[in-house]
Amino acid sequence: MAMRQEQVVCLLAAGVLGLLVYGDIQGGSDLGGRTRGGRRASTQAVDLEAYPAPELGTVIAHERDARDLDRFLFEPPRDTRPLPLLAFIMPPRTMLPVLAPPTEPGPAARIFGALLRRDHGAAESVLGLFNETGAAEMAASEFATLGDPFAEPESMFGDDGEALPLSADLFSAQEIADRIASYQKLYDWIQLESLRFGHIQNADRFHLASRPNEPIEFMELDMATGKPRHPGQGAIRFERDRVEVFAFAQTIPNEIELRRLEFTRALRHGQYADVLAFADWCVEQRLVSPRALAVAEEMYTAAVMISDGEPEPRLGLARCYEAGFRFEEAFRVYNELVDGGLDTHPAVLARLGGLEARFRMFERARAHLVEGERYGRTSWEAQWGLGRFLLERGEDIAAVEHLEFAARYEPTAPDLKQTRAQIRYDLGSALLVGGRIAEARSWFKKALQADAGFVAGHAGAMACSLLDGSEPESDGARTSSFEGLLNAGLGAAGAGDWSAARAQLELAAGADPLRAYQAWRALSWIAERTGYPEEAL
Repeated sequence: MAMRQEQVVCLLAAGVLGLLVYGDIQGGSDLGGRTRGGRRASTQAVDLEAYPAPELGTVIAHERDARDLDRFLFEPPRDTRPLPLLAFIMPPRTMLPVLAPPTEPGPAARIFGALLRRDHGAAESVLGLFNETGAAEMAASEFATLGDPFAEPESMFGDDGEALPLSADLFSAQEIADRIASYQKLYDWIQLESLRFGHIQNADRFHLASRPNEPIEFMELDMATGKPRHPGQGAIRFERDRVEVFAFAQTIPNEIELRRLEFTRALRHGQYADVLAFADWCVEQRLVSPRALAVAEEMYTAAVMISDGEPEPRLGLARCYEAGFRFEEAFRVYNELVDGGLDTHPAVLARLGGLEARFRMFERARAHLVEGERYGRTSWEAQWGLGRFLLERGEDIAAVEHLEFAARYEPTAPDLKQTRAQIRYDLGSALLVGGRIAEARSWFKKALQADAGFVAGHAGAMACSLLDGSEPESDGARTSSFEGLLNAGLGAAGAGDWSAARAQLELAAGADPLRAYQAWRALSWIAERTGYPEEAL
């Protein structure tokens, strides 16, 4: 068998080692028979036992060719392939809790962990939640099975223009009355032999009652189509002796014009409260009628003449300017009131501070609001203004103190019920920011007691139910405000109704663009929970 390099090196090393040991033994003896270390040398020779070198063929695995090991002694290895990865099994672990989106109104960020931490586990896969579901195709196929949707509806009037008698078999008396009432809300009407609906087109038509001899120019409409009954003919003149009764459509613009006629003459002092209430109402209707702010400005200006120096009409005028984005004129009115000797009036300082805060002049606003509160400890408007300012600035503990004073001295006038509801709602919101859910729910209910139609109160009560896990009340289902839509979406998500949650949150995002980020945040959370990471991003 041929000698391998390793065997030759082993034999040479063994020979050299043997010579070294032999030389050490021979050179270590002396005359006294002692070794260099003082020990007496042994006279008995050491017997060396030879061991044969191992056969490499017997120790190498048979499945590997031994010739693969033939290489020079100090040559680097040639087989440098990486070893396969070891199998890894994920150890069991507990899913971490997550934060649910906050409600509106909701808690402060410092207590999110205490009120919004949820153990949701793994994400739930909901197919088609953020994809097309084929609803449009289904609706189209169902639409095709119906009759012609664009067919001309059967007219309720005969060829002579007179209304056909309604058959008792088709409509009940209540249904006929409801239909007539709905027409009267949308159209002007006159009573001849029968009711006719359309548009009164007289010039200065709202003063017709004061001109009894003027004919009524009436454009009659076909209620079945909504188009003129006599196309191309124009308005028909009806003499007043033929017209038994006439009235205008029951709309907000018409109501503003008709109520304005009550205050166009010289005002009396007894009308002071009424004209201010009407002007305040006009400001609230500014989004419904383009004439509302103009009429409100006219009423406030007229009320100044009978105000005996009271600041309320000029404060209302400044509020009217603010609602119409005429801020320079609003500042001018407030500064005139302050320079005119009302620099200690709580309401004046509160309104001025509120406008300054709107323009982010926070230091000046705080100074005026604190000064107004100092001069009006029992003034609900001063306490309310300072409390709302502190709440918006994140100082909820101090805000609660002032809002409690505002609720204690809240206005009692019947026409200010919405103001009372708003004060109580703000107090509930401040309590909820601090995590005092039970007290906040109580004040939200009190807000609804002040004004049953105050939709934000329902949203506040719903937020309390979402935060403490209690059963929401039935009234909490009203969702006609941003807060209500947002909380309804979060409630549907908590119940697992993902489709309804998405629909409500998308409506919330469109209801208030300035707060749409809250709805988008909740939609992102829903997308992540239902297996849509790209949609969540």
